[in-house]
Amino acid sequence: MLHAQRERFDLVLLDLIMPRTTEWQCRSQQRQDRAIADIPVVVLSASVNVLQ
Repeated sequence: MLHAQRERFDLVLLDLIMPRTTEWQCRSQQRQDRAIADIPVVVLSASVNVLQ
């Protein structure tokens, strides 16, 4: 979301699996910032298990 604060985006793609924060924390921060609160967010995730 830091990039969205510096530049105006039409849409944010957000991965559910993030190393330092959760999707809910990220969305909460976005909603609190009036400059980016109205940017739509698409939340997605993928997990790949490769059998060897």
